Amino acid sequence: MSERAGDAAALTVVFFALMLVAAMVAAFAVIAGSWLWIVALLFAALFLLGCGWSALEVVIARQMDRENRARARGDYAVRPIERR
Repeated sequence: MSERAGDAAALTVVFFALMLVAAMVAAFAVIAGSWLWIVALLFAALFLLGCGWSALEVVIARQMDRENRARARGDYAVRPIERR
């Protein structure tokens, strides 16, 4: 795994952990009868969005790594789109 993909994977884990913490805060706020559960759920949604975004970055970085390795081996060649 390249450095870029590894960094994105670490960021995915961090966002996931933050989302879990925000969800637990929301659950405890509901149990306590506080209105802060709304804010905690908004933060959980933002962290979930960040988690998905960084997971997509991992997929893209790994695809770029595969293409760069194929180019280095000489297996990769740009081909025109064939029209039928």
